[in-house]
Amino acid sequence: MFGHTFVLKIKLPFLEKLTHNTYKKINWCSNLFFRIIVDIIHLTDCDYILLHKYSKKWIVNKKIQRNLNKTLKVNNIKNISNSNIIIDICDVDLLIKFMQSILMYNSFVNFIINNKKIIITVTDHFDIFLFFDNDSITSDIQNVVNIYSKYIIAEENYFEQ
Repeated sequence: MFGHTFVLKIKLPFLEKLTHNTYKKINWCSNLFFRIIVDIIHLTDCDYILLHKYSKKWIVNKKIQRNLNKTLKVNNIKNISNSNIIIDICDVDLLIKFMQSILMYNSFVNFIINNKKIIITVTDHFDIFLFFDNDSITSDIQNVVNIYSKYIIAEENYFEQ
């Protein structure tokens, strides 16, 4: 059982008024979203991340995420494979490809940092769920949250005893 749960909701101020600049703003929010998650992953000092899918396929629609599909094929990972994917912490490009696919409601993946007992789940609604049972990392995660606090519309912190 995990002792801590952080739930973060990223602010999307452009949704009140959609304009021709909306795509640029969505892209900017996506990049911010990716930076927050990558910063959290990097503070763990781990060597690799385990990707675990919680749907039948890694990619629901291969046409939507061609780059990710190509990367999986090059690495001999079948779309319907039951295995997890282990990626190097330095492979930020693959992490971002999966996060882009998640934001498109096209992949359903947990990022697991096994040696620190952390599970990161992101949604297509710009939510970040962090589950962990490691008191020493709480302040580090809070520091990352504080850095991006002006972009976080909601933050909840739960602790189970």
